[in-house]
Amino acid sequence: MVPISAAWLLVALARARREDRRAEATRGGALLLASSIAALTYLALRSQFLDVSLSEGSYTNNLELSLARLVDSTVRWSGWLVRDFAWLAPLLWVPFLDLMDQRLRHPRLLVGAAIWTVAWIVIYLPWEFTIEYYMLPVAIGVGLIGGIVLVSTVSRIREKRRAAFAWMSLGLASMLWLTTLPNNYSNARQQFAVDTSNARMLEYLLMQVDDFPDVIVNIQYENEYVYEVRTFLQDVEDLERSTVTVFDPEQESADGPRLIASPYIQNQPLLAVRMGVVENTQIEWNQSLAEALGSQAEPVFEWEESFGLVLIDLPRLLCAALPGRGYCAAERPFIDTREFSYGWKIYELPGDPGG
Repeated sequence: MVPISAAWLLVALARARREDRRAEATRGGALLLASSIAALTYLALRSQFLDVSLSEGSYTNNLELSLARLVDSTVRWSGWLVRDFAWLAPLLWVPFLDLMDQRLRHPRLLVGAAIWTVAWIVIYLPWEFTIEYYMLPVAIGVGLIGGIVLVSTVSRIREKRRAAFAWMSLGLASMLWLTTLPNNYSNARQQFAVDTSNARMLEYLLMQVDDFPDVIVNIQYENEYVYEVRTFLQDVEDLERSTVTVFDPEQESADGPRLIASPYIQNQPLLAVRMGVVENTQIEWNQSLAEALGSQAEPVFEWEESFGLVLIDLPRLLCAALPGRGYCAAERPFIDTREFSYGWKIYELPGDPGG
């Protein structure tokens, strides 16, 4: 908030000098002071209760101020912004017309929202993280900008000032907004499919835990799915003797009955619901598991959720300028109606092939 507050103060000072609006500058200075005090308080408390430095946190160590990182982040952000907010682009022509006519509505609010939105994107660019988890500040800014320019557009139509252009902007924005509905519908169905399959898998593990306290998850590094399975069995259900490990095809077989749970996924959409597995990687892991299991490769439990995708991939239009980068590296149809499938297979092993 400190950089954003500083930018707001600079704008307020410029307006105060030009239009004698000193109250705005005073409020801007107070906000900058409050933000600075809050930041210093956070740093002081952090130094008292945390031993790691700012650059050693779970996310802060992903900061990289390099051209390659900034370019990659810009590509990722462009995909998400076009996917969710392409409808805003045609509406932005209206405030430009208002500015030319010297009739710009709510300029202070519009500039403030623009600073907020752009600043959050710029702040995020050097970091590598899951963008869709942190888009709320940007979405708030875009929503505010959208509301302001929509009011300007409707006002032009009512006042019949270049109304044809305003109607054209509103019509195009409406069509682009409608493309978000099937995308969000598919996102919701995908989330339900993933959550349902994960829940059914956990229920089966819980039913079998007396006979098979040791569980192996065929995700070949410690990620959140492995952590959540372990937390569910050991902490939520208080089964302290249960163990949860990742499958390692390089390790020797271990004695004792075990269960091995392996997820599978087909036609995973990009720029959609984040999942703890990636289709291409999971295919390779499932192949290595099948080779290790050999004749034991018959699952004792299987649960799958599937549905037909309905996705309109507007970011795909950017791929002519971004070939091979980010989401453009994977071939996908512009209108995606493939069958999405996600589920789990559980194998019962008298001796673990990779534990």
